[in-house]
Amino acid sequence: MHPLHIGRLVFVGLIMFVFLSANSPLSHAVGWLLFAGVACNSLAVITNGGQMPVVGGTVKEDTGYVRATSRTRLRFLCDRYRLRKRGWTPIFSVGDVLTVLALVLNLIKS
Repeated sequence: MHPLHIGRLVFVGLIMFVFLSANSPLSHAVGWLLFAGVACNSLAVITNGGQMPVVGGTVKEDTGYVRATSRTRLRFLCDRYRLRKRGWTPIFSVGDVLTVLALVLNLIKS
């Protein structure tokens, strides 16, 4: 992965953390929860060559996602959980859950 992409991931995570910490009544808790979510996703992407591995799902080419293999690092942080919906099955990761939880808490408490 190109160092510029890593820097961009870190920068976006820090901006989101600072924004939520400054504007949320639950400032530090929500900020740290968001930071943890972004960090989990960033670690999964960075350690796997700049693409998010998907465990047990189908992956279209040129989407930034790859199919997880036996060489995939940090599999527990990769996209692996599913919600069953009609005609659409979103796949998400632990980092996605933490990030959404932080954003929902911020909306509820503001």
